[in-house]
Parts: sequence; C-alpha cells; structure tokens
Amino acid sequence: MSSISRRAMLKSACGIGALLALPAAELFAQTEPRFVPLRLNGRGQAQLNGRVSALDTHEDQLLDDLLGSNVNGERRDLGIIDDDINQLIANPGNPININPSDFRREGLRIHDQIGIVLGAGLGRQSIFGVVRMIDSFVGHWYPCNDIVEIGTCEQKIWSSFGGGGNLQIVEFYSVHMRYEMESIFRFHGRGGAFGQQTAGLIGVLDRVTGLARRGNFGACQAEYMRLTMATDLVFRKYYPDWCA
Repeated sequence: MSSISRRAMLKSACGIGALLALPAAELFAQTEPRFVPLRLNGRGQAQLNGRVSALDTHEDQLLDDLLGSNVNGERRDLGIIDDDINQLIANPGNPININPSDFRREGLRIHDQIGIVLGAGLGRQSIFGVVRMIDSFVGHWYPCNDIVEIGTCEQKIWSSFGGGGNLQIVEFYSVHMRYEMESIFRFHGRGGAFGQQTAGLIGVLDRVTGLARRGNFGACQAEYMRLTMATDLVFRKYYPDWCA
C-alpha cells in the first residue's frame, strides 16, 4: 500500500483521544505512514528569534557530545550556551508576554547552573539538568522556537531508526522533547480537554523513552509513529496561531 500522510490518516481514522488510546499496531495495521515533523505556519515563523535558534543548536550539540562521551566538547558547548544566555539577557528580542524581572531571573539561573556544572564535574544527570532549564526558559518565552526544536528532535529520532537504529539517541532526544513540551503546556495552557490530551501525549512520549531504554526497537518505532501523529494533531488543535 502506498504511503499516506499522517494528517490524511487522522482525518479518516480518529481524533486525538482515540489516537492516544489506540495500540500502534492496530492503528498502522493497514497503512504505511509517512513521517512529517511538526512545523510552524507563517505567523509562527514571524515569532522566531535567531539568538534562540542558535541556543537550541548549541544545546543539541551538547547532547550529541554527551552521547559520544566527548567531555571536552561538553565543556566547550556549555561555555557557548552560557554566552548565548548572557546575550539573550542583554537583548531579549521578542519574548511572548515578557516579564523582565522573571525573564532575567530564569536566564541567570541557567548561567549560575552552568558554572556549578563546570566546577563540580560533568555527567549525564548534570547536563540533563541544564537542558531541562534551557527548555523551560525557551518554552516559556519563545514557544515558537521551542516548537521548531520539537520538530528537530522528531527528525533526529526518526533518522535514528534507520541503519539498524540507535535507541540511545531516541532516549536522549525523547527526554529533550518532554522538557520542551512540558514548558509549552505549562506556560501556554489552553482550555477544554487541553490538560487531558496533553497529559496523554506526554504519556505516549514516556512509553517511547521506556521502550528505547529497554532496547525494544520494533515496539519503540511503532509507538514513536503514534507519538509524532498525536504531536502534530495536538499542536495544530491548540496552537493554530503558530502551527501549520
């Protein structure tokens, strides 16, 4: 059967609630879904901040160096990220609904934490602590940049399923996605079934992470396809001003 887009599948198959509840094997039993990452519309793209885009790129480099056990690279990346944060504190650009004192406080917490990590020693836990703080900051003040980064994580995970698969990449970047989604959902909440449906989305994401940690490649890939379809549907439903 020829591939079809996940959006066409969603129009004919089910809504968000059914999608989140339906086993991946059943959902894809008669289809071959084509992966399409989350993306912004024109209004969302107009909200992007170039300095934050650079910060997100450097954050991904930090995770890649952590994956490769490149301690010197991790130190370099943290220094670059610290510079990114300091530049944003000095020139925030166009944050959404900025409260200057809260913005500065959050930025300085990241700066201080980077100093602690560099002084106390690097490791997975300490680096993920910095990543979580960055994701909270970006999702709070620059949600459209965060949406772009979620799409980047989706693509990174999808690519990692090729060539025999690298489930450690899936694990790292699914955790990264969780931090990003948590921040957007916390600071940019919506009404109706938003809380229930976003919690369901996070639950699917946690299953992807758990399957990756256990090395269950086939189930992880199938669950990931359900995740990426649900991500697209949730963001287009609740953030139509930003998402295509």
